[in-house]
Amino acid sequence: MDLRRIQNDVTDRLMSTRIVQALKRGEMTRLQYRTYMQDVYCYALHSSQVIGLAGCQLVLSHPELSQYLLH
Repeated sequence: MDLRRIQNDVTDRLMSTRIVQALKRGEMTRLQYRTYMQDVYCYALHSSQVIGLAGCQLVLSHPELSQYLLH
């Protein structure tokens, strides 16, 4: 499993979304920005817990990925 490739794939997918493309073009509306910031805030509140749970679930089946997530 190539973790760097997975990271790059996720980054590419994120950067190609309509909302990010609109932001890059300077076309994001105030409502879109507000909604995006609310989503980011909620994600930030819970992401460490979700990543930790995922890392624990993968210890036996995917130890390399588990180690990465728990690092």
